[in-house]
Amino acid sequence: MKKNKSIYLFGALLVLVVIGALFFNQSGDKNKETNATNTASTQTETVKIGVLQLLSHPALDAIYKGLQDELKNEGYEVGKNLEIDLQNAQGDQSNLASMSEKLVSGGNNILVGITTPATLALANNTKETPIIMGGITYPVEAGLIASESKPGNNITGVSDRTPIKQQLE
Repeated sequence: MKKNKSIYLFGALLVLVVIGALFFNQSGDKNKETNATNTASTQTETVKIGVLQLLSHPALDAIYKGLQDELKNEGYEVGKNLEIDLQNAQGDQSNLASMSEKLVSGGNNILVGITTPATLALANNTKETPIIMGGITYPVEAGLIASESKPGNNITGVSDRTPIKQQLE
């Protein structure tokens, strides 16, 4: 039960990051008239999210499901104002490069990398499209971000690193 709560909390945090990135992406576009009062229910433009997942695994699938559930809770619905393109490499890392190229060139507003290899593949293909990472333990050490407090590039998200010292106390 505690594991399910953690997964949904992670999903909720991921969605908040997605929504923040959507707002940032739209507010930075000078050709669109958007403002902070735009919500999913009043938004007429379809948001496109590309998701790259290394493999199917209950914990990783839960990240994707949490993303979908929380986007729906925020008023984003596939077929109405949301498109999600999920690419799953099924454990074959050699597929990640071509799948990430497809997602980057597919006009997605936001990209989501589930696992370190998937996020690295996305990062290697774009320095402009916002990338949200999930299922990553050491994002700084993997070279994805400069620091956890100031990522310093187009990548943000949450780490699944467990605070061992605090758990032992």
